[in-house]
Amino acid sequence: METGPDVIIIGAGPSGLVAALTLLQEGQKVAIYDALPKGQNGSRAAAVHAHTLEVPSAGSLFHRLTPLQRLHTLGYAEQLISKGIKGQGVVNYDRTTPIMHLSLTQYLQGLTEYPFALLIPQHEVEHLLEEKLNGLGVKVRREMRIKGMEASDSKGIKVTFDNGETAQATYLIGADGSRSTVRFNDAMNNPAETV
Repeated sequence: METGPDVIIIGAGPSGLVAALTLLQEGQKVAIYDALPKGQNGSRAAAVHAHTLEVPSAGSLFHRLTPLQRLHTLGYAEQLISKGIKGQGVVNYDRTTPIMHLSLTQYLQGLTEYPFALLIPQHEVEHLLEEKLNGLGVKVRREMRIKGMEASDSKGIKVTFDNGETAQATYLIGADGSRSTVRFNDAMNNPAETV
């Protein structure tokens, strides 16, 4: 008998996709849902910063890193770097006169493996991560909008979608953006478990 996922992830942006990849690497079963019919073709972010690409230091605990900080550890940083542009610095102008120059390369040298800001559209990051997820046998379920959530006696939390489908898991991750349905849902006032 096939069992359901350990973790449901709502939101297939970079944070949700990296959370799914990380959990799969840790041996967890995941299901990932998104309200959009397809991935973004625009960007809400234009750069990936050095710390996001890094391998955690020996003193870091992998589980305490934000999802995007795991890119190198997951093996995806080099692929992203090959698709982006290494931003070496920033120059601010007053009309046509430069008034400030910040060399990221100089400032970050010795502090990181990646002394630059990687200029890459968010949709390209999402595309690469979703391809990796698909390669591991997990597909993003699209056009799945949350209608409600409730604690489930049998398995943590039960999510109901607008189309009538339901999903249950022990944990629920809300990676669905600044107007998160998951985080602002009234049913979460009494969750089965909050981490």
